[in-house]
Amino acid sequence: MINPYEFLGEQRKSATISQDELERIEITKGLVPVGVKSVLDVGCGDGRIIESLASSYRTIGVDYAFSSIVHLKTSGVQGSSAALPFQDKSFDLILCCEVLEHLDERLFLETVNELRRVSRRYILISVPYKENLRRLLTKCSTCEHVFHVWGHCRSFSESKLDAAFAPLQKMSTRFFGKRPPYFSPMILWLNQVLGNRWTEFAPTTMCPQCGNTQFKRTKRNPVTIVCGAAHLLTNRLPVTEKNWILKLYTHHG
Repeated sequence: MINPYEFLGEQRKSATISQDELERIEITKGLVPVGVKSVLDVGCGDGRIIESLASSYRTIGVDYAFSSIVHLKTSGVQGSSAALPFQDKSFDLILCCEVLEHLDERLFLETVNELRRVSRRYILISVPYKENLRRLLTKCSTCEHVFHVWGHCRSFSESKLDAAFAPLQKMSTRFFGKRPPYFSPMILWLNQVLGNRWTEFAPTTMCPQCGNTQFKRTKRNPVTIVCGAAHLLTNRLPVTEKNWILKLYTHHG
C-alpha cells in the first residue's frame, strides 16, 4: 500500500481556505478554555489552525507529512499520531481536527490513547458528523481499488465520539458547516456497483493501492441514468444536521 500523506501535504499547501474552513478555525479558537498556555495540534496539516493560535499560546504542530511540517510558521515535528514524541501530560490542550476519520481501527485506538496520554487538561476534536462514506467512494482507473476520495475510513455520531474518549468529561459541543444534500445509500450502491459510476478524484486524491492520481470518468449508462433521476428526488429531502462536530473534553470534573 502507498502512503499518500506526502502527496496530500504538497497539494494542501496551495489549497484555498473555504468559508467552512474559516468558520471551523474561528469556532476552534473560541473553544480554547481560559487558562490554557500550551497547545499541540496533532495532524496540523498546513498549519492553518495552529498558526492562528501561535500569538496567544506556546504551540507545536505534528504531522505525518514532512512537506506540511517544513512550511509551518510555528514549531513543527514530523511524527505519527499513534506514537507522539512527547512525555505524558506535556500540553494543556491537544487539538486533533479532521484527522480521526482517516484512521483504521488500530491507528484510531492508538491515536486516541496518545491524545489522552500527552494531554494535561483538555482535548479538542473536530470530525465530519454522521458522514455517508459511500457518497465519496471512487474506483482507481488503474488498479480498480475502491476507496474514499478524501481517505476517510470511519463515520462519527456524537455518541461514538463520546464513547471513544470516555471517561473524559464533555465540556462543549458545536456543530457547524452546511451539509450536502441527502443521498440514498442504496441508490449510491446501485450507481457504483452496477453502473460503475464513482465520485471523481479530488485534487488531493491518490490511490492508496497504486499511487495513481488520474481519474477516468465512466460513461453514463442506463443504470446511472436511472440512479441520477432517483438522486434528483432524494436530494430534495430536508437536511437539518450540520456537516461537522467539534467537541471539547477534559480530564477534570
